[in-house]
Amino acid sequence: MYPKCAQSFKNWITKKDKFVKIYNDLNKPIPCDLSLRKKLYDLSSNKPDINEKLNLYYKIHFNFQPINMDIGTLSMENKTLEIFNIINKYQKSIYPFKKENRQNIYLSIPNEDIMKMVLHNKHINYFSFITSVSNSYQIKNTKMSITEMDRNILNLLQYIEYNKIRKIPPMVKLYLTCINECPLEGKIDNDFIVNRILKLNCNMKLDLIVLCDTCGTLNEKDFEYIINKCNYFGIPTNKLGIHLHVKKGMEIIAENIIHKSLGMNIHNFDVALFEIKDNSHGIDQTNLLPNLSYDLYYKILCNYIINKA
Repeated sequence: MYPKCAQSFKNWITKKDKFVKIYNDLNKPIPCDLSLRKKLYDLSSNKPDINEKLNLYYKIHFNFQPINMDIGTLSMENKTLEIFNIINKYQKSIYPFKKENRQNIYLSIPNEDIMKMVLHNKHINYFSFITSVSNSYQIKNTKMSITEMDRNILNLLQYIEYNKIRKIPPMVKLYLTCINECPLEGKIDNDFIVNRILKLNCNMKLDLIVLCDTCGTLNEKDFEYIINKCNYFGIPTNKLGIHLHVKKGMEIIAENIIHKSLGMNIHNFDVALFEIKDNSHGIDQTNLLPNLSYDLYYKILCNYIINKA
């Protein structure tokens, strides 16, 4: 029986000292929960029930205890900021003197108006942005080309850099969609992807670049090529994260990619509750794929540790 949450994983790994050593040598891989991000993707419509979203947060917080959570994109209309403020108040109440026990809550900032609205909120220290390797995909989803989106993100990063009210350095991650394949353009050349990652890393001050397997078609060979090339040209592998979509019956491919990642010092993985599928990528509803689940993540991680023991 594999563990299914943080506590059961802790119980499992502490049974053997060798398991603990291997886990520590892996720099304690970090799952980032995207469940709220997926649920909050279209908060601006259909009069969203905030209590439903908060109940989902409490479920994740108590059962899975992720260190990092990405709860969604801010806008003038949606309730993401209200939800963030409630979560922040709750965490301060239960961990008043131990800030290190509080979860890192990421928010995605889409434009300058939203950035100006939240810039002086000293509680917002974790920022995420989204761009792509596919121009067609970028235009379809944001009405901006990848060049325009890059310029937009650079402007937003300047706001963060020049703002001095935060007592701790802000953390910034960038989601890069359509790694390997675009739902509009098809397969994308690996060298083009590598050059895109290198350019973004060179031009932007980023703490983490998350490679998103938007179509669920990334394979081990292409993945290894992309990571090795990026590393060869100077990007440390621990600056990269992985966002997988998993087709039913193809779990072994996800396992191979994650095992390869762990062996290459990549230790940031996006996860979500098993019932949540990703509807944020403009893919036809019949082709929606689930994100990497907690169940599968812990199973894959445990198998890696067992194989190394």
